[in-house]
Amino acid sequence: MTVAPRRVSRRLPDYGWAWPHGSLDLLLKAILLDDEAQALQIGLDWLEAQDLDEVTFSQHRLLVALADRFGRRLSASPSWPRLVGLQRNLWTRSRLSLRDATGALQAFSKAGIRFMVIKGASRIALDPGAQRGRIAHDIDLLVQR
Repeated sequence: MTVAPRRVSRRLPDYGWAWPHGSLDLLLKAILLDDEAQALQIGLDWLEAQDLDEVTFSQHRLLVALADRFGRRLSASPSWPRLVGLQRNLWTRSRLSLRDATGALQAFSKAGIRFMVIKGASRIALDPGAQRGRIAHDIDLLVQR
């Protein structure tokens, strides 16, 4: 006896609401697929089908990952100059956020408040060369009670 797979709903509490679909699914595949040639083609196809002025901030973050993975191999796309500009803009804004947080982090340290930088900012602390691929406008901390 064969059982048909359960239909996934896009509503809570089912997991389907978080499952990527449409262009987001394709962008994730371009970043994550092991097959370099297939991933690159999906990335180029995605860039051709999208207006970079209309993409969301979460897609911006993924586009930086795409550019980080393929670099100049994406230059065949007419969107390449816009993608490079987007990457520079987001990198600059991230650097400004890190700079602006320095005073608060120093104040925590001077006050004896123990904290740990996590996620992207910790990646940069461990490997300054990783900052090219970091884009965020916040810094996540764990603070000891």
